[in-house]
Amino acid sequence: MWGLILKDLYTVRKSLAYTAVIVAVFGVVYSGSSAAFGVVGAMASMMVISVSSTTISYDEFYHWDRYAAALPISRGRVVAAKYLLILLMAAAAMLLCLAMGGLLGWLLAGEVQWGELLASAGASLAVGLLGAAVVVPLYYRFGVQQCRFALVAVYGIPALAVVLWVRVTGFAPTEAQLEALLQGLALAAPVICLAALGISWGISTRVYQKKELK
Repeated sequence: MWGLILKDLYTVRKSLAYTAVIVAVFGVVYSGSSAAFGVVGAMASMMVISVSSTTISYDEFYHWDRYAAALPISRGRVVAAKYLLILLMAAAAMLLCLAMGGLLGWLLAGEVQWGELLASAGASLAVGLLGAAVVVPLYYRFGVQQCRFALVAVYGIPALAVVLWVRVTGFAPTEAQLEALLQGLALAAPVICLAALGISWGISTRVYQKKELK
């Protein structure tokens, strides 16, 4: 299992390094803005999804799945390794968010609100994990290239629905309401994300076990 994870880490090691550098650069560029942590959190969230799409795409391009079929490794373990990698990247992204957020908070305000920072980082990473839970089964079923616009639908449709709902109802949440919502989501996020990833893993395993390797 760890061999499979290491194989994927070697595959994406350069892109992960580039992503970390880009996140740091954007953190510095936006260090004078209140949107700084939002930018860092969004980029770290996308890193979680990009890892899954990159590794699956490489496996398809180099026909690694056919090679893996000749090894004493079940297809279920191959899929499980992808999801464990996603969780590892989420943990790394969380640490990156906390480190950058703590640094930016200290630079901007001279103090760090760790509770608020942890809630914001958790909400950002929850978005990435839920996105991965949706798109990874699609990648296994249809391929990464055929589903390259899936993320647009995953994030675009809910965002559009929220915008339309606000315009139709005229409801505009206050800062206190947004803070309460964020705290509530932070508490519920671990359970929701683990449940979503568990369901996604089951679907992906079933799809991959029935997939004809080419």
